[in-house]
Amino acid sequence: MPLTRISGFLCCTTLALALAGAAQGSLEVGVTEDAGKASDGGAAFFASLTDIGLTANRVSIPWDAANPTVIQSQAEIESWIPQAQAAHTRIIFAVSPMNARAMTSSPAAVPRFVEFVQHLAQTFPTVKDYVIGIGLSPRGNDLPNAKSNASRSPVRFLRDLGVAYRASKRTKPLMDELAFHPYPSTSRDSVTTGYVWPNAGMPNLDRIKQAVWDAFHGTAQTPFAEPGKTFAKPLRFDLDEVGWQVGILPALAPLYSGAENGPTTDEATQAQIYGDLIKQAACDPTVRLLNFFHLADELDLKTWQSGLIRGDGSHRPSYDAVKAMIALTHGDCQAAITPWVHAPGVVSPFASWGSLSKPLKSKRSRWSFLARAGEEATFRAGIFKAGPAKAVLGRRLATGRPKPVLRATGTIKAKGRVVYFPIRKLKPGKYVYAIRMVSTMNPQRSTVLASKTFRVGSSRR
Repeated sequence: MPLTRISGFLCCTTLALALAGAAQGSLEVGVTEDAGKASDGGAAFFASLTDIGLTANRVSIPWDAANPTVIQSQAEIESWIPQAQAAHTRIIFAVSPMNARAMTSSPAAVPRFVEFVQHLAQTFPTVKDYVIGIGLSPRGNDLPNAKSNASRSPVRFLRDLGVAYRASKRTKPLMDELAFHPYPSTSRDSVTTGYVWPNAGMPNLDRIKQAVWDAFHGTAQTPFAEPGKTFAKPLRFDLDEVGWQVGILPALAPLYSGAENGPTTDEATQAQIYGDLIKQAACDPTVRLLNFFHLADELDLKTWQSGLIRGDGSHRPSYDAVKAMIALTHGDCQAAITPWVHAPGVVSPFASWGSLSKPLKSKRSRWSFLARAGEEATFRAGIFKAGPAKAVLGRRLATGRPKPVLRATGTIKAKGRVVYFPIRKLKPGKYVYAIRMVSTMNPQRSTVLASKTFRVGSSRR
């Protein structure tokens, strides 16, 4: 039995299930929380969601490869699904292996996982939305041989996924929504503090959109919608985990155990950030869902304390802030809509040539300039005799013919660097600097920059 709709990431080797387009509309706000699996059938949990105005709950469904047909906590889920329906809460199942290597441990693992998801869909037919495989992390170190925390950055992961998708010759899309977890680097970050490329947080959603476009444009997997372009089923974001951890009030410290796992913010700041997140997401038409993680704190400080509700059941200021913002916006944008168009060239290319207004001394032998880009890019740079147009210089840099007077190659690692040329004097005359940058994520995107003409030697020549 095929699933009605799958949201989030699907491993292209994992599933061959039917997909239907995600509905377009206002922002939906919910939580990522398993606390509904409670002895009261989730009555208190769903009452809180209704009071705040939260309409979605993403629930974890672990898959045990050793017991491939067993639905963990099935009885609890059966008890609270009716509560969710009564509260008009959309349930999303996030299905993933209990062991990270389970999918590659045996040739039979993948078909068994598919069978499990089909069994899950048959058991709970009212649940139509699934996050399967990988919910994209905001960060990764790109160190496959690291002793610990070997991980892949989100931009590079999307590039890899696109390569695998194209190689598979698949003619159907993988997903209709992309599950992404835009956590801050630390909970002391503001809502506008993002990550350095190739990682990405809430302020860097454009970076993820560009990575998706690079990976999938021209395939059956449609990218995010852009102004003036029409797609049958444009991709949308399912921001299904985000949260800022809060320091525990001294009076409630006895309720918690263990040691804090990282920096925390204060309750007032968390409340302001959560309200701002709703406003920001509501003005991005590519975002369908924003889920806070969690509704209520986990009591072990080694885990996560970002809830709207404290350990004793009392409400943090964020509880009322989220409730008020949902009531105010109804999920609709209250400011300007956030536009996005894919970059046809390298993202944010820049070059600073130095002072070229006066003739440079003919005995000078060291030549360089500053180059920068908003992503990783390779480059070929040259010093040419003045005359050719920028487009011509770009072709010469691309082909290497004819050769520039001086040339340099290298990589710009998403930040500024000095481009150095070999030490050599230039004959008196007129010259230009030029650089051709090529995105490492998509070699079809390139940018050529050229300086104004500068003179070497006497101005009388």
